[in-house]
Amino acid sequence: MSFVEGERQSPSFSSSYYVALLGSIPNFVAVVAYSAVALFIARGAEQYYKYLIGFSIGIIGYEILQIWIDWRIFDWVDILGTIIGFTFVFWLSKVFEFWWQTKRKLEQSNLNFRNDDSERKL
Repeated sequence: MSFVEGERQSPSFSSSYYVALLGSIPNFVAVVAYSAVALFIARGAEQYYKYLIGFSIGIIGYEILQIWIDWRIFDWVDILGTIIGFTFVFWLSKVFEFWWQTKRKLEQSNLNFRNDDSERKL
């Protein structure tokens, strides 16, 4: 029995929104997983964001194409899951990028301070 089926049978299950949310988790996870792979492929932050945007647009495009594919089911919640995953990864990477740049600047300023101090002693 899957997690979704188990939750459907639980007495606390009362909302179709809950099932829709569980159904969109694969789209969210796909964006997060791809972003981890893109970290190793991309050369720099700009290329990373291009990969991330391109992949997210590709997932949304595939979801829209499902309107015309007979054996597939179009779902707005899947698009929402992709957008939420993209937003989560985008802001997480921006926070990490800010942290990394701040750390590098601090280390560089400490290195400059040490060099200045050692020159004064000579």
